[in-house]
Amino acid sequence: MNAKHARQVLADCRLVHGMLEDEIDPDRFRVLWVGALSLLRAVGHVLAKVDGTEPRLKAASDAAFKRWKDASQNHAIFTDFIEKSRNLVLKEYGFQIDLRQTVPVLVLDGSDNEHFNLDENIFRPLVDGYGSGEDCRDIYAFALEWWDNQLKEIEVAASDGALCPPVGRSVGTAEARPRPSQSKCTDRSKRHDRSM
Repeated sequence: MNAKHARQVLADCRLVHGMLEDEIDPDRFRVLWVGALSLLRAVGHVLAKVDGTEPRLKAASDAAFKRWKDASQNHAIFTDFIEKSRNLVLKEYGFQIDLRQTVPVLVLDGSDNEHFNLDENIFRPLVDGYGSGEDCRDIYAFALEWWDNQLKEIEVAASDGALCPPVGRSVGTAEARPRPSQSKCTDRSKRHDRSM
């Protein structure tokens, strides 16, 4: 059983993620970020409203949505990033990312501390909430991985007819969130190439 429509939205999320990695103009980046967050949340809406017309997919996705919304299940990537960021940008045109032309950073290496100003969108940190201090593109990539894993679990549950929550820790829980050094962002080198 395949959530093909939600997977199409997820494919578009990956496409816009690549655009965010390449964009150096802050104004274009901001507009892309609005679209990226909207698409990221649309994965769940399309899963529920379009793919959910199939009864077994609907039952499996409804069970998953309950888990995601339950704070004890710790799906912070969904509640504190995917939903919160999208709601903030679409309802208030507010942003959880640093939108300045240049982003000041402090490098601590023991005895010496150096200040740098990064431009060309080499580093675009989240300023509050989930992933605060980390580059927004890395957290976005993590959210893509989380969605992919959630869709796989839903598709398996719908195929098996099993509606039990999966065993183990899902990607997107607070304990599983990668630190910047653990990021699986394959396009990260593009940002670093511009800094040289």
